[in-house]
Amino acid sequence: DLDLRRERTDYFSEMVDPAQTTTNGPVVAPVRLDFPGAVGLGASWRPRSALTVSADYTRTFWSDGRIRNFFILPARQPGQDRPAAQPFDELPYPTLDDERQFDTTQLRLGVEYVVIGSRVKVPLRAGVFTDRQYFEDGNGRAPQFIGFSVGSGIVLGPVLVDLAYVREQNTYLDPD
Repeated sequence: DLDLRRERTDYFSEMVDPAQTTTNGPVVAPVRLDFPGAVGLGASWRPRSALTVSADYTRTFWSDGRIRNFFILPARQPGQDRPAAQPFDELPYPTLDDERQFDTTQLRLGVEYVVIGSRVKVPLRAGVFTDRQYFEDGNGRAPQFIGFSVGSGIVLGPVLVDLAYVREQNTYLDPD
């Protein structure tokens, strides 16, 4: 549960003149946010002390995400009475305007090898992943993105400095 407070000021000239502005609000309403749950499962295996292989799967239930008692404040035109707040009993969350939202899924596979020196350790990492989106494409399906990551670091005693590169891509037909 949360309180949503909105105010709107409309300017009717390029100069910020108080006589040419209108303020809409404040309007306060108790809003309920149904944030979706998520489940995940992962495992890692260390076949040798310097080598780790990992995999995990996550599903987030965005199809259940909702915001209730949400509202917007419409624009006020010159000479017009202040328009009333436009309420929405229930909208999908987080998009607010998609008719359908899909549950998202991510599958990740990774490997790490640590080069161990006398005082320095250097982890080398690589991974691949899939990332299903919550929005609908022009074909009525949720787009599935794919990606990879590579990274390395340096460990000096209790200090770890890390650097990674991540690339995710897909092509899909936009509904509009």
